[in-house]
Amino acid sequence: MVLVLFFIVTCFGIECPNNTFFDNGNCVVCSPYCVEGKCDIEKGCVECINHFQESNKLCESSCEENKYYDGDNCVDCSQHCINGYCDKLDGCTLCQRGYLAFNKVVVI
Repeated sequence: MVLVLFFIVTCFGIECPNNTFFDNGNCVVCSPYCVEGKCDIEKGCVECINHFQESNKLCESSCEENKYYDGDNCVDCSQHCINGYCDKLDGCTLCQRGYLAFNKVVVI
């Protein structure tokens, strides 16, 4: 498969811009959580920043359940966040009655 992609890219002059990779005939943008310079034209992201792991050529959060990535670390969702509604990137998306999710956290 790699040889076929190389042949397609070489013979038909398809070039993907920096920070993208070739996938199913298209240039796909690498994850914003990919380490700078680690987006391979054929393999996608080969190294992710801390708290992220490579999955299907992209980077997914490796935060544990009920934690989210705040831009620096994995932090706990509020105790007022309904179980199952703590998104690993977006924080709390649904709160208990009487509380409101705002900017990833729960407010009264």
